[in-house]
Amino acid sequence: MSNSSEPTSSSSIIKPLNDSNYSRWKMQMTAVMKEKKHWKYVNGDVRIEAKNQEDDQAAAGFILSRVEFSQQDLAPSDSTAKETWDILCQHHEKGGPQAKLLAFSDLM
Repeated sequence: MSNSSEPTSSSSIIKPLNDSNYSRWKMQMTAVMKEKKHWKYVNGDVRIEAKNQEDDQAAAGFILSRVEFSQQDLAPSDSTAKETWDILCQHHEKGGPQAKLLAFSDLM
């Protein structure tokens, strides 16, 4: 039985990525991945080798576990954490509000 005074995992409050929540999802995921020390695999600070491949796959799995099923097919199952993150970001930034704002500012 859950008690309201028990701490809530910061990752459990992240709504899975869908077509309408990318900006918030990205901000929350970045913060939580830094907290969980996954960010170094996502931003490319760590070169993936045999000794850390399992940690990288854990980071990739963490990302995909916070993505709606309909979006999980965007990234191949053997993608690194960085590849998974980049694929999802590119997919959502190319046609989302951020891309439209950038395109509009380029016209100015």
